[in-house]
Amino acid sequence: KVYDLTFNVSETESDVIEGFLRSRVADQASFTFTPPAEGFTKTGTYSQSTTTVTITITQHGVAIGDVLTIDYTSGSATDGDFVVASVTNDNVFTVTAADSATNSGNVSITLSGAGKYVCDSWTKTIPYNNRAIINCTFREVFEP
Repeated sequence: KVYDLTFNVSETESDVIEGFLRSRVADQASFTFTPPAEGFTKTGTYSQSTTTVTITITQHGVAIGDVLTIDYTSGSATDGDFVVASVTNDNVFTVTAADSATNSGNVSITLSGAGKYVCDSWTKTIPYNNRAIINCTFREVFEP
């Protein structure tokens, strides 16, 4: 995936962005980036029996293998990052907890959509005092 991005920011903010990009371009160091409209946070309910946690969220939008950050907002289940183990339908899926327990309550899930990217080059223009435009291209990379 390749994203052509434009940042319209203050000149001070552009210096921060440019410093970040410059520090990574020399050795092609990747960075984590979430493309626009690719991540989401949704809320619903959960029920845990042994290590299986069943989560119910209307139109959850997750798939088997997705990695979710889960915040159990009530009950005593342990928050963390979990892999979707199964999808029953558009409203129900399961993850596997590290410890066996019986819990239930409210839950918030976040699918970041983040990946590893590099920025090979960028341009910076200053159209008027204290404003800057940075145009750059982020290219997704796959690292072991």
